[in-house]
Amino acid sequence: MKKNKLSIGITFLFAAIVCTYCTKEENSMVADSELSSIKKAKVSGYIPGTDITEQLQSDLESGLSVTLPAGHFYLRKGVWIAGYPGGTIKGAGRDLTIIETAEDFIPPYDPNLGGCYQSGVLTFQNTEGDIIIKSMSFLVKGEHPAERHWYPFLGGYWSTSIDNVITVAGSGASLECKDLRIKGEFVGYDVDGAFNGYNITWPIVGSGWGNEDLFDNLSVKDCEIDGAGVAAIDIWMGRTGEFKDNKISNAVNGIMLITVTEAITIKDCHFENITFQTISKTDIGGDCLCCFKDNTMDGQPMEDDCK
Repeated sequence: MKKNKLSIGITFLFAAIVCTYCTKEENSMVADSELSSIKKAKVSGYIPGTDITEQLQSDLESGLSVTLPAGHFYLRKGVWIAGYPGGTIKGAGRDLTIIETAEDFIPPYDPNLGGCYQSGVLTFQNTEGDIIIKSMSFLVKGEHPAERHWYPFLGGYWSTSIDNVITVAGSGASLECKDLRIKGEFVGYDVDGAFNGYNITWPIVGSGWGNEDLFDNLSVKDCEIDGAGVAAIDIWMGRTGEFKDNKISNAVNGIMLITVTEAITIKDCHFENITFQTISKTDIGGDCLCCFKDNTMDGQPMEDDCK
C-alpha cells in the first residue's frame, strides 16, 4: 500500500473530579444533589441547520449532558473539553441527528501536544468520568475538511484531515459509543494532508496516560464506521475494551489494541475492505482475557479465539 505510515502515538492527560453531596433542612426547596442532577440533565435549545460550535462547547465546559434533536448540525471548530466530569451526549438516532464538520474546520489548540493543534471533533481530556455518546452521526466530506495544521503523531506531518472524531483520554476514564455512524471518505493517496488517502485518521480513540494511569474501558456497540487512515477504533493503554455488533469498512486497520491489560471482547463485528490488519494487537498482557467471536471479514467468517 502506498504511503502506509503506521508509527503510533497518542499522548493525553486527565484529572479527577469528586462529586459531593450535602443535606438540607426539611423546608429546603431542592437538595444540592437534586440541583446537580437537574443541571447535568439540562437540554439546551439546539437549532437544526445551524452552527452549534459555541453552544456545545459552553454546555460541555459547564459539565452538562446534552441532547440534540433530529436535524443536521454543523461544527466549524473542534470542541475541546478539559475536566469534564462525565455525562451523556445523545441524539435522536443515527439516521436522524447528523453533525457535519463545516468547510475549513478549525483545529483547536491542544496544550497537551506541545503547542500543536489537533482537528478533533469531540475531544475530552483531564477527566476520570464516564462519557456516553450515542444515537447520532458524524459526517466528514471533501479532500481537505480541516485547515492545514501540524499533527505531531505518526511521525509528524501537515494534516488537512479530521485527525480524530471522538477522543476520550485519561487515567480511569471510560467511553461508551452506541448507535453511532461515522462517515468519512477515501480521497486519494496523492491528496496532500490526507493520511493514507482518507479524510479521517482515527474515528474513535480511548487512551490512557501511561502504564500506571490506564484508561478504564472503551465500549463500542452497534456502530457503523466508514473511513479511517489509521484505525477505525483504537484503545491505547487501557484496562478493558468491548466491541460488539459493529460494521467497520474502508480503513487501514479495523480495531487497534495497544497495551490492554485485563480483557478484550470483539464479537459480531463485520469488517469490509480493511487494507492492513482487521484486528491489530500490540503489547497485550499475557493475563488479558481476550475473546474474538462471530466476526466476519468481507462476508467470510473469521476464526474464533476465546480464552
